[in-house]
Amino acid sequence: MGLWEVDLKTGPAIYVLAVNENNAIYKSYEKVIEKTKVIPSNEGFEKWKKGIEKVYMHYFRELDESRFNLY
Repeated sequence: MGLWEVDLKTGPAIYVLAVNENNAIYKSYEKVIEKTKVIPSNEGFEKWKKGIEKVYMHYFRELDESRFNLY
């Protein structure tokens, strides 16, 4: 699991905990949907992905899943 920064072309950056880059993009989209209370759609998600300038991983740590349950 890592700390990912999703920078948008419009300026803001969104930080999420995610397993990989694709998961970080999806989680950042979910955060925006939650804050703006917009109905999610496939078209909205594709538009969202086009508005991303870069995705950067700040920190990553391999987790031992046998030690605890992941939900």
